[in-house]
Amino acid sequence: MGITVSKSHNTITIKLPERFDYQSRNEFVNSYKTSPANTIFIIDFSDVLFLDSSALGLLLLFRDVVSKKQGNENESHKIENIIFMNCQPKILRLFQMSQFTEIFNIL
Repeated sequence: MGITVSKSHNTITIKLPERFDYQSRNEFVNSYKTSPANTIFIIDFSDVLFLDSSALGLLLLFRDVVSKKQGNENESHKIENIIFMNCQPKILRLFQMSQFTEIFNIL
């Protein structure tokens, strides 16, 4: 199963598949590329069991795009309107080891 996108007002929820890797690139980019600057993104990791380095790169590119849409060029702070939710423990550990917890809001 692929990426599922739902929209409500100014919020886009992107539910990622069990395997999130480079194969998901086009579908992931299409889920956010035309969104307005004030969009709140909820990235739902509840189904994700596998995430590789290319997926980490996709998430960093996503963060850059959202940041630029907001007129923010400071790459060292968290973007408040990107929220990662429902991470499995091993995915959360990966985010901690890669210091994604410093630049993403992870609930």
